[in-house]
Amino acid sequence: MTDANRSLREAASRSDATDVRAVERLRRQFDADLVPIALELADARTRARVKMPTIADDLIADVEGVQMASSTAVAAWKARRVDDVHAGRRLLDLCCGIGGDAIELARLGAPVTAVDLDDTRAWMCEQNAAVESQCADVTDDNLVSPDDLVHIDPSRRTEGKGRRRGLDEMTPPADDVARLIKRSAGAVVKLAPGVDPSELGLGDVEFVSEHGRLTQALLWTGDLARGETARATALPVGATVTGEPNTLEVDDRASEWIFTVDPALERARLTGVVAHAHGLVGLAHPGTGLLTSESRVDDPWLSPFPLIERLPWSERRVKSALRSLDAGEVVVKTRGQVVNPDKLQSTLRGKGSTTFSVFVLRLGERVEALICAGKPGDASSVHPDGR
Repeated sequence: MTDANRSLREAASRSDATDVRAVERLRRQFDADLVPIALELADARTRARVKMPTIADDLIADVEGVQMASSTAVAAWKARRVDDVHAGRRLLDLCCGIGGDAIELARLGAPVTAVDLDDTRAWMCEQNAAVESQCADVTDDNLVSPDDLVHIDPSRRTEGKGRRRGLDEMTPPADDVARLIKRSAGAVVKLAPGVDPSELGLGDVEFVSEHGRLTQALLWTGDLARGETARATALPVGATVTGEPNTLEVDDRASEWIFTVDPALERARLTGVVAHAHGLVGLAHPGTGLLTSESRVDDPWLSPFPLIERLPWSERRVKSALRSLDAGEVVVKTRGQVVNPDKLQSTLRGKGSTTFSVFVLRLGERVEALICAGKPGDASSVHPDGR
């Protein structure tokens, strides 16, 4: 990199790309054709600090590439499983993008080849992961050999239309992905979390959340499969549970504590496994996504909320109840669009000093409000009665 380009990169990292005058100053000072590229790189690195904090400042990437890439935590989690079985075999990262997964695969010491149909992204991956890269169609019959272990990240975006969700909307299509899987010794396929990987019918299904947000659905096949029906993993804590989806016992009565469930656990249909281990029951029906118990339970899969009051839903009544509780910030949680949570949070917010969460849910034919102390992520919640 020339001194001029290095200076441009540093100046772009300090500039606001939406400030017309700031951009014009860069264009006068540096090569005008390189300014938008430098601004894009600066924006991409800023966004990458959340997903890839240890490598973001050295990353070669564009904004969309960062958005599509696996975070360091998720990529490392997948790489650890590959490390258990690779035994020096070649690792292929197909549809590699900027290299979020290839970076972690390369740390395993096995030969890694990254492939992408986009020649710029293939080059970015090579720079970021220090691996061999190819610009090629990943469906090429000669690309995958029977000894290879393969990571596949099908594109789920259409130009101008954002993310696509279904298996039939992937690029390459599901049929081609299935053929790649069958040619390899083992594969892990990264899918949108809303997709059911079992529809491919080829291996183990794992759902992964990060900081309480569902991020990936994974299909593990061949040598990378473990014969599991379902697995849920929560990162960065590294909690993982597997088992057979089982029935969740439910009760209409809300006890002293309410628990929300990590979305990976719920998506894997393993809520019953954790609930049974702690003697918890579902509130009213499994679709509420809530568990209840007479005492607090600390588990990485659960967020505890002390229940203060349960009452039929009425905005006026709930607002009055919150006022009497010295409410300040109010977080509203709902399902099935029973209410507009963003609008309602503003309406219910009080002038007090205490934070509350209000769950507004349809329970059978009734809509009810559960007023709980604290907010999501508040690990120090204590029941007012000392329980």
